[in-house]
Amino acid sequence: MAMAATLQNVDPAHGERVAVGVGRLMLPFPSERSVMKFLCLGYGDEKGWKGLSCSQQADALANDERLRERGDIVAAVAPATVVRAWGGTPDTARGPFARTELPLAGFALIEAENLEEVIALIAKSPCPVARGAVDVWPVQEHRA
Repeated sequence: MAMAATLQNVDPAHGERVAVGVGRLMLPFPSERSVMKFLCLGYGDEKGWKGLSCSQQADALANDERLRERGDIVAAVAPATVVRAWGGTPDTARGPFARTELPLAGFALIEAENLEEVIALIAKSPCPVARGAVDVWPVQEHRA
């Protein structure tokens, strides 16, 4: 997964995606479509990435760009900082908190109708193609 992000919102009057803060219209977005958000955490390393051909790398990066063009957020990550405030005072440590076989390389926040759609959308991205993996987490939005 690579860099850059565009936040989006839905214009309820017209049922269209609108880029927040950018002011340009995104893709048509039918208001009756049931959409969920999924947080995708991509794990991978340089060894897996360098094991791909230039063509495979280009295809994987193009998939990330298609996701961005849809209005999804796709980005790489830098090393983490762990924050705890168990006693009320923030305490930090070099992260990550979770230990995994491969490092966290990036994330995506993808809108899709269901799990099957998000799997199809993310399967050709860099991490799953380059001998890594992607965790797909449904986002539960709570509105007051």
